[in-house]
Amino acid sequence: MEDLKQANLRRSKIEQWVDEPFFDKTMIGAFVRINLSKRDIIVAEVKNVKDDEDNVYSLTNGKKTGKYLKLLVTEDTEEKLKWYKINQISNQDISENEFKLTVKIRSMSKV
Repeated sequence: MEDLKQANLRRSKIEQWVDEPFFDKTMIGAFVRINLSKRDIIVAEVKNVKDDEDNVYSLTNGKKTGKYLKLLVTEDTEEKLKWYKINQISNQDISENEFKLTVKIRSMSKV
């Protein structure tokens, strides 16, 4: 759990780094906290980063970006990985319950 907390990136840090040259490489393999529904928050692994200049959106810090994160939530198969905007990432630390929910979901999916 402590190792995962150290690998967790909050939205504020991601927004701070979004225009840096090391951003894409640094993000891959990082863990983020994301809402699956109003009640379920889960830890997801960043598998890829893309820059879609045709679909720019505003971040909470006022910057604009076309960066999207491809996240592993359940199964590590291409059809199950989904793209998320940075502003969908949580700015909170991972809780023990969220970690347990992630382990449960991934074990059911055999990730």
